[in-house]
Amino acid sequence: MREQYEGYPWVVYSLDRDYRIVWCNETWDKFAAANGAPDLRGDTQIGRSVFDTISFDLQPFYRKLFGLVILYGRDAEHVYECSSPEQQRLFHMRVLRDGTELLLVNSLVVASPHSANRSTAGAEYRASDSGIRMCSHCRRTHNPVSDRWEWVSRFVQVMPAQTSYVLCDFCRAYHYPSQRVVPTPQR
Repeated sequence: MREQYEGYPWVVYSLDRDYRIVWCNETWDKFAAANGAPDLRGDTQIGRSVFDTISFDLQPFYRKLFGLVILYGRDAEHVYECSSPEQQRLFHMRVLRDGTELLLVNSLVVASPHSANRSTAGAEYRASDSGIRMCSHCRRTHNPVSDRWEWVSRFVQVMPAQTSYVLCDFCRAYHYPSQRVVPTPQR
């Protein structure tokens, strides 16, 4: 049955009951290569827990989402941001139960150039006590001086040392309203 998803323009993959990746379509490989990560080809991800790729603060949300699909056998949907340094991109995720596995279908909803881009970034993003804070969902960076979350394309291209992932106030309220605040371990 998986062969029918090979020609799709969407990234499609399956997870087993332990949330390990068991299969990825060819679009996964194309997406990885187009985003500068050809080393993340699907064949290298087989057997890996999907939670190895999800930031700590988003894991409870996705565990609950996947668990509800398994428990009730009903599809679930979620819109998430996965922007590149050049484009703001929103994706639609469908989580489907396929026998004992989960089938995840990720399709592009919209892509457009970033409206505000700080390509240069300096010390203003580094808080004295915790390093740099980046939103796990929208990938904006907190500026502790202005207390604003800003798009910094350079940080998406190359993540600075001592970056911790959190949810910005907007993403927590809009995309993850049931997500409780949990401390993010420092890297």
